[in-house]
Amino acid sequence: MIWHMEHRHTGATCFSTDESKKALWAQAVESAKENGVTVLQFLVNASAHRFFFVIEAPDYDSIENTFGRCKTLGEMEITPVKNGNFQRFLLRYLDRDELKWITSQGQYFL
Repeated sequence: MIWHMEHRHTGATCFSTDESKKALWAQAVESAKENGVTVLQFLVNASAHRFFFVIEAPDYDSIENTFGRCKTLGEMEITPVKNGNFQRFLLRYLDRDELKWITSQGQYFL
């Protein structure tokens, strides 16, 4: 299964200089393989103190076993998602006039 995970913390609770707290993330990375978890993509917005993950894992428990210890560092949201095709989405859910407007604005090209 594919999952989206977001971690958030504040500037006041930022752990970037706390080695013991950073070690929790290192432990998560080390335990990922044994839990069947693969991080497919990792993105960060450093100024907002937010991490974004796209993860492949067999179930929620596998993610919890991997990243659960990191919940002490801030908020964590884990959501099951599925692979999508944006072009198919546009064709299915938007009428032709909306598609013409979107493509004329340069927002998406079919």
